Amino acid sequence: MRKLTLIVLVLLFCCASVVSANEDVLTPSGIPYSELKDRVDEYVSEYIGTSSAGANVLIIKDDEIIMNTSYGFANIENQIKVTPNTVLEWGSVTKLLVWTSVMQLVEQGKLELNEDIRTYLPEGFLTKLQYNAPITMLNLMHHNAGWEDRFIDLFYKSADEIKPLEEMLHIVTPYQIHEPGTIVAYSNYGVALAAFIVEHLTGQPFYEYVNEHIFSILNMKDTSIHPTQQDNLNIATKRDAVFGYHGSEGELSISKNERIYIGMYPAGSAIGTIEDLAKFMTALIPIDGENSPLFQNNRTLEEMLTTSDFYDNGFPRNAHGFWEGLYAVDVLGHAGNTDSFSSNFIFSKDNKLGVIIMTNQKNEVALSYGLPTLLYGEYSPANENQSMPHVQKHEGSYYFARQPYKGFSKLYGALNITNIEITEPNRMNAFGVTYEQIAPSLYQSTDGSNDHLHMTLNNGQIEKISTLTSDMIPVSQSSKIFKLL
Repeated sequence: MRKLTLIVLVLLFCCASVVSANEDVLTPSGIPYSELKDRVDEYVSEYIGTSSAGANVLIIKDDEIIMNTSYGFANIENQIKVTPNTVLEWGSVTKLLVWTSVMQLVEQGKLELNEDIRTYLPEGFLTKLQYNAPITMLNLMHHNAGWEDRFIDLFYKSADEIKPLEEMLHIVTPYQIHEPGTIVAYSNYGVALAAFIVEHLTGQPFYEYVNEHIFSILNMKDTSIHPTQQDNLNIATKRDAVFGYHGSEGELSISKNERIYIGMYPAGSAIGTIEDLAKFMTALIPIDGENSPLFQNNRTLEEMLTTSDFYDNGFPRNAHGFWEGLYAVDVLGHAGNTDSFSSNFIFSKDNKLGVIIMTNQKNEVALSYGLPTLLYGEYSPANENQSMPHVQKHEGSYYFARQPYKGFSKLYGALNITNIEITEPNRMNAFGVTYEQIAPSLYQSTDGSNDHLHMTLNNGQIEKISTLTSDMIPVSQSSKIFKLL
C-alpha cells in the first residue's frame, strides 16, 4: 500500500512538473516563447503600411521585457521610423493612472469606495442629477453612475482652450439619465471627476499628483499626463515629430488635426514611450515575493485587481476600473483611442504576462485586439453541453446607453440604432459581425476579434445586451419618443 501511495505521489509530481514546464515555455495560446517574436512579426507585417502607419509592441513575462519591437513610420512623409523612443498617445489607458491614484488614497484611509462621492466634492458641485441615490467611487470605476455621453468639449485644437480640471468639469457637465448602478455607459466625465476628487483631497493638481506618486516612483521620465505636456516639455517636442494617421481603403493619410488637446485630461491625455508604460505594467504584476512600489502593501494592489463588477450572466466585467477580457486565461487592462492614435494595455496577473500595443493610427483594431488573442488564446467555455436560450428572442433593434440624450447631438443617438438579425440557430448579426452563442447568454464574434456580447434576460425577454464598455437597450416606441424629445 505504501509503495502504491509513493507511485501515485511521484506521478502527481511529474504531472505538476510537466504543467509547470509548459507554462514556462508556452504562451496561454500555445505558442512557444522561443517562437513568439517571429509569430508577432509575421502577424504585424500584414497590417503595417496598409491599415496602420506604425506601431510599438512590447511583451512582459515575469518582470522582464521579452520583446520590444518597433514597426513602420512615426512620420511617413519624412520617413521617420517608429523606435522604442517614439512617444505615442495612450488615450484611455490613461484612466488606469486615475484608478491607481484612487486606490493609493483608499490605502491611506482618505477615501472610501462605497461612500457617496458628494462627501468629497465641493457643495453643489454636481448640478444635473436626476436621482437622489448615492454615486460612489465604485460607480465611477464601473462607468455606471448614469451619465449621458457628450460628443463636444472633449478634444480641442488649441492648447489655449484648456482650462484647469475643475473648470473643465463644469463646462462639460452631462445630465444623469440612468439610476446609479443600473446601466453601464462608458464615461470620460466620470473618470475625470474621480481624478478631481484625488485633486481635491490631496490639494495637488492631478498631473502633479501622478508625477509625484506614480511617474517619479517608477522612474517614468519619458511620459507626460498634463494636457499640454507642461509637466514634461521634452515630451511635447518629441510629440511634434510624430504624425497621427487615418486609414481608408488601404490608403493612409495624415490626420487633419496635427495635435489635439484633451480638456478632461485624466481620461486620456498621457503621452510617452512604450518602455515607460511597461514600467507601469510591471508595477501592477510584481513577481512573487516582491511588493509593488505603487502601494504600501500588495493587499491594496490585489484589491484593485479583483473583480468588482459582473455582467448579469455572471461573467466578470470590471476590476476597480480595469476591464476584464475573455481569453483562454483571465486578463485585465484598458484600450485607448484619441483623434489619431490607438493603444491596448493587457496583462494576466496569474501568468505574470502582459502586452502593450501602441500605434499612431486612428481606430486601429487589427493589432490592438488581434495581438492579445495571439498571446492569450481565445476563450472557450468549460462546459460546451449547456442548454442555450433560443436566439430568436434576441432579434430586434437596440441603442447604446453611451450616447447624448440632451442638446442637438441627441439626434445622432436617436438615429444610431443597431439591428440584430438572426441568421441561423444560435447565430446572429450585429454591427456587421456574426456572433455565435458559446455559453448561455454569451456570444462570441466569429471574425477573430474575440469580441463578446452578454445578454440579460427578464422572463425570457431581452432586457439589455452588454458589450465590454456599454450596455445596449431594446428600442421601444416609448424610448423612441423619449430620445427625440
